[in-house]
Amino acid sequence: MKKILVLLIIVCFLSACSQESNDSDIEQIDAEKTVDEKTANNEQLQTEAVAHNHEKLEEHDDSAPFLNNSSGNIIAGGKYILLDNTLYFANLIDNNSLYKTNLDGTNSKKLTDHAVGNLHIHGDWLYYTPIDNSGEYPFPQSINKIKLDGSHEEVVLNQPVDFVHASGDYLLFILDGQIYKLKMNDDELINLPYQALTLSVSDNTIVYFNHDGYHLGDLQGEKDEPLFSESYGDYIVEGNELYFTKVGRESGLYRYSLLDKEVSHIITEGIDYFNVNGDTIYYSTATAEVDRSIYKVNKDGEQKQDLGTVIYSINIFDEYVIGEYARQGFVQYILINRENNEIMEIYPQ
Repeated sequence: MKKILVLLIIVCFLSACSQESNDSDIEQIDAEKTVDEKTANNEQLQTEAVAHNHEKLEEHDDSAPFLNNSSGNIIAGGKYILLDNTLYFANLIDNNSLYKTNLDGTNSKKLTDHAVGNLHIHGDWLYYTPIDNSGEYPFPQSINKIKLDGSHEEVVLNQPVDFVHASGDYLLFILDGQIYKLKMNDDELINLPYQALTLSVSDNTIVYFNHDGYHLGDLQGEKDEPLFSESYGDYIVEGNELYFTKVGRESGLYRYSLLDKEVSHIITEGIDYFNVNGDTIYYSTATAEVDRSIYKVNKDGEQKQDLGTVIYSINIFDEYVIGEYARQGFVQYILINRENNEIMEIYPQ
């Protein structure tokens, strides 16, 4: 009888221990499940928050204007930039001070009291160089930025830079004979390993000229390839091709392929000034001022069209070619529709 009681006690004890162990295991599983569920929920919330912030960022980026002036426009002085229906320009009748106006000439507003050039738009800011015209030649003094509505202005780099081009988030320019790039959103200044007198930029490609001739570089400063040595004239890099004139410009316009290194003489008549966009070239040539006009040809110098107007700088945008006509105190701004060649005159009011 005693043995039976002992056995019953042992069985009860073991059963109780087993139940406690099971309960403990269940509680641990439930706890782990709760932690996993909370972690999953937190991760989902974080993912949704990141996605939401990303959407907000994309919306912000999409709504913010971003317009780099082309290299050809900068060679022409960079005095115009067109954003939607608003033209920002250096007003020739007011010492090239910065103005904005609608394309019909209405709602003109003066934004600076000093001459400007090298215009680029990044976000709510217009970047430019103040120009000192008191000497024999225009002298760029610094890189500044001003709100698009003219409400606030800052000096970004207080150094006399020149040939201020742009690609992506970077301004590229020459300072003390060296090419630099400046990141527009945080003003980070980076020295590229190129010594240059002038430069031209197209996307990731840099072509620069120094006493040894033309050279090919890139935005990262990794490529440095000598191209050729020619008498220096005006030049514009557009995609994988370099368009250039020679000193005196009487020999016309040449095209050099950056890929196969071949040179083509595409326009044989003298070139006073030119600009290139995609497969289209605009240029001016004249033996006498009374004969001056603006011409349009394809990249091979063919299909020549006389546009029947005169502008003294050629600035190409998506829909228009824009420039100024000035003679004997008379100034007007001219827009040429790139699709149908129609001409519109602007008198800012």
